[in-house]
Amino acid sequence: MPARIEDRARFDLVRYANVWEDAEVLRAALKPALGKRMLSIASAGDNAFVLLAAGAEVVAADLSPAQLALVELKRTAIRHLGHKEALAFLGARQSGDRRPVYERLERDLSPRAREFWRERLDEVEAGVIHHGKFEDYFRLFRERVLPLIHRRRTVLGLLAERDEAGRRAFYRDEWDNLRWRLLFRIFFSRFAMGRLCRDP
Repeated sequence: MPARIEDRARFDLVRYANVWEDAEVLRAALKPALGKRMLSIASAGDNAFVLLAAGAEVVAADLSPAQLALVELKRTAIRHLGHKEALAFLGARQSGDRRPVYERLERDLSPRAREFWRERLDEVEAGVIHHGKFEDYFRLFRERVLPLIHRRRTVLGLLAERDEAGRRAFYRDEWDNLRWRLLFRIFFSRFAMGRLCRDP
């Protein structure tokens, strides 16, 4: 008898604080609209919110209570805060007052979500979109691996505005060196990601 997923994967932590797929591809494929009812994996909630914003009725489901607590917190922030305040609270902008904002929002969370976030107020204060297991893995790459590959000047150069030909030339001539290809392959291999980022 195969082991249950609960025996092979952890569901007590936020695995994904953000959804990493392109929401525009999702919208183009599913064509959400008023009168449509859609089922979405909750994950970090972003895809469900995109479908909802297009007018569809959305049911978001997930095996992970942690992911559901994240979606509930994001939903509550969207409902009760203005655009800029929600971005600041979630972590997309600077904020020095996430704790009092959370305390205002907390009364509209379910008891289960409230309990989950009460044990993780440090993550709330730092901005919840930065504290998934996947985001921690990217942070490890950015802080520990990328400096072994490129100087800060080159990393900042990647963010410079260029036309398509300029982006391709920068990538080919400055970015895509042997260290980049080697360390990227190792760090994002199934083996490394299975042990450090996801479950084996």
